[in-house]
Amino acid sequence: MTRSISYDHLGTEQITASKCRDHAMLSSRNGSSHGRERTSEPWRVGVLFSRTGFMSVIEETQLRGTLIAIEEINDAGGINGRPVIPSIYDPGSDVRSYGQYAKRLMVDDGVSTIFGCY
Repeated sequence: MTRSISYDHLGTEQITASKCRDHAMLSSRNGSSHGRERTSEPWRVGVLFSRTGFMSVIEETQLRGTLIAIEEINDAGGINGRPVIPSIYDPGSDVRSYGQYAKRLMVDDGVSTIFGCY
């Protein structure tokens, strides 16, 4: 099944859950080449779609699509055996909130991948 997921500054791309899993597997291989140890810790990803405000009309479906893709990946065994765990924030259709939550996800929550952010 194909879903539309918006990537931060990269624009919108049609992807499947398997493409998402393949991208994460490639990232994990690249990370291990930098001397990182293998871990069973979950992959933490950020999710920023408005569930309130005027943008929620569009972003609610994108949020559901993202969560379905994460569920499909986890049902298939995760990525390299590691589950994907979303950290979800509601920017409330406020442009400044997207930036504030993106920063919080990267700095406080330690995620390196964020789905959303029109």
